[in-house]
Amino acid sequence: MRKSESDSDDDTTGYEPQRLDNEAGVAINHWKTPDVQRWLGKVELAEYAYAFAAETVDGFVLMALTEEEIKRPPYSMKNQHAKKFLQLRAQFRQ
Repeated sequence: MRKSESDSDDDTTGYEPQRLDNEAGVAINHWKTPDVQRWLGKVELAEYAYAFAAETVDGFVLMALTEEEIKRPPYSMKNQHAKKFLQLRAQFRQ
């Protein structure tokens, strides 16, 4: 059954650290750029996928990006999106 937009469950907060591998079971540090783009889409930050792809952000780089870096070009994340990104990414470190 497909969720409607009005459903109250927020799929972006339901990620469990052990489930953060990509579909092929590859650990985040080994993700390729398309894996990062797919993850951004899953956590509703797809609007930044192009910038991450243009910068060839893989899993290793994803984990190294700082708050300052994601808020300025080429990523230019809005404050609320940067906070969401950092919170979700922190789950990878648990």
